[in-house]
Amino acid sequence: AIIKGVTFGDVVYHQIEVNRSKNVFVEDCLFIGNTESSRVQIDIGSAGQKSATPTATIMENIWFENCRFASRDATSQNIGVPRMIELDHSSNISWKNVGFNKCEFGAVYNTSSSYVGYTMALDGTSLLYGEGLTITNCKFYGDAHGQTSAIHLIPGSGILRGVRIENNYF
Repeated sequence: AIIKGVTFGDVVYHQIEVNRSKNVFVEDCLFIGNTESSRVQIDIGSAGQKSATPTATIMENIWFENCRFASRDATSQNIGVPRMIELDHSSNISWKNVGFNKCEFGAVYNTSSSYVGYTMALDGTSLLYGEGLTITNCKFYGDAHGQTSAIHLIPGSGILRGVRIENNYF
């Protein structure tokens, strides 16, 4: 799938949610407006039109190039999940080769916020696996209003391999 030159505005949950997919390329997109959750979520799919049963499907080659993620203001409704990018939503998720190149991330105004989150609630029945996270040539903007971390990588009891963070501006 190729998503190019799209402006994403107000939504209830995620501006892009990637479920059980391979070869997703998002280029020259602008993420603005309000959302009650993360702007982008990588997920296994467990509600609505998606399967209610998690599988071991590995999502692969999810790439964001030259995208801009506008700041999220704590005075609006968009602080439900205080991060721009949620690389996991469940302990049943596995992915390989997720990348961000030449992207800009605005500030997230919340004391527990992070721009790119790799956090997991392990339910004890399965394991999270991530391999090949690339964050290159990106700009991260923040200020003194409670910003805690630009990149927050806590795999819990899951496995995270092959992280490359290079030539970024913080």
